[in-house]
Amino acid sequence: MNSPTKELSNLNMILNQFPLCLEMKERSHSPSLVSAKEQATFKTFTTPRDLLAHYASEEITTRFENSLDDKLASYEICNELWAKSAGANTLQHFPQYQQKDYDLYHYAARAVAANNATNEQTEKYQGLQEEILSSPLILEPGSVLFHGRADDAPCDTVYPAFLSTSLSPSPAVQAAHRRASYSVNSPPALFALKLISRVPAIWGQWKSSWEGSEHTPQEWELLLPAGIRIDQCRALSGKRCRIVEANISYDSN
Repeated sequence: MNSPTKELSNLNMILNQFPLCLEMKERSHSPSLVSAKEQATFKTFTTPRDLLAHYASEEITTRFENSLDDKLASYEICNELWAKSAGANTLQHFPQYQQKDYDLYHYAARAVAANNATNEQTEKYQGLQEEILSSPLILEPGSVLFHGRADDAPCDTVYPAFLSTSLSPSPAVQAAHRRASYSVNSPPALFALKLISRVPAIWGQWKSSWEGSEHTPQEWELLLPAGIRIDQCRALSGKRCRIVEANISYDSN
């Protein structure tokens, strides 16, 4: 197992300015009618690990998620990601992956890796893989993305399926808890994945969604190709989920 390189110096390519102040619960529409104790509360996170520890141990409120979404939506990088992926909704395979065939594409990639894919699975895998590898969006080393699951990702090896990640920890934690609900023996885990090489990706967040209502949950998805190498660096326990820090890289050869 690889030893840690550095403490995560940036939460991800956007939230790299700490301390970070986020709203923890709903504001009252009639502040004069409630006590000061019931007013909106804010919490300042000094380091990226402080924020990750909050996800590991505390229940995440809707207002907290909206506050983080608002922060993400205010950064120009979202417009830059959109500009480089504006045509993703016109591709053949990526919209199918997002809308109805999410699991089928992951199954196809695993079947190809295991050398037992059907022709249809091979077509799905090759189609989506080529769309990602041809994407003009290339993520740079040092970026940190988030991934939620309820089993152990294969570490110190190559991940056979496509890797669905997010700019925000919130959708990843939600995915982890949703998957954990399917089995009592599958504890949720939030993966903080630090890129140590350039990685192609497709940005799956349509611009209209984050320019709309602040209460619309955002996914902030970045889909990575099949064949990402994951090397675990550190694992932290928590009462609500585990935190796993790992380095990821992609070898296009």
